[in-house]
Amino acid sequence: MSDSAQDAFCELQPIKRTESLATRVQNSLVELIIQRTLLPGQHIVETEVANQLGVSRQPVREALRSLTAHGWVDQFQGRGTFVHEPTEKEINDTLEFRVLLETEAARLAAELATPADIALLNSLAEEGLSAVERGDMVSAVQLDSAFHDKIAEMSGNSYLKDSLDRLSRRARWYLKPLVEERGGTSFEEHIAIAKLIAQQNGAAAAVHMRAHTGVSIELAFAATTLQTDKPN
Repeated sequence: MSDSAQDAFCELQPIKRTESLATRVQNSLVELIIQRTLLPGQHIVETEVANQLGVSRQPVREALRSLTAHGWVDQFQGRGTFVHEPTEKEINDTLEFRVLLETEAARLAAELATPADIALLNSLAEEGLSAVERGDMVSAVQLDSAFHDKIAEMSGNSYLKDSLDRLSRRARWYLKPLVEERGGTSFEEHIAIAKLIAQQNGAAAAVHMRAHTGVSIELAFAATTLQTDKPN
């Protein structure tokens, strides 16, 4: 690099990474959609959101534009903004891709797992089972996601992990009714997968993960459509 270029870069100031108000509103709304506090097809009123969050309407508008671009809500001229109603194809496409990635992640995780990794996987599986038993489905859904996120991290493949990270929130949205419907069965499968990873049996871990996530495709759409009734 030339001296002039170095001098130019010396003038740059560090960028302050702060989350905008619109981003915070966006994240809050996404979480409400995932948890189905806001149901598919439900009308979102800007003023109500602004009043509830204690912000002006401008960051809410910005958040809704971004959510529309990312497929979380739909905006209709003259009608307003509504929580997106996912189609069967959307759900299937997302979850089929997730099966492929999760299966490979489990295989790789078995090759690279440390004792600390295994301990955390077992803890997440056991905590998820306990959450279901006490009826805490919000925590159960979060623990289900955390288990899969941890396996993606353990895979050691940054591209695979980034892809699964992008799918994570969407999958949580689709799978929340399914986790509730399947109850402890899902977490018992987690325990079995964690055991195979601990044994460094990548082939078997992959087979079990494919079966585990494959159930999602068969049941998720039906479970989702059961919970799309709009409030009166």
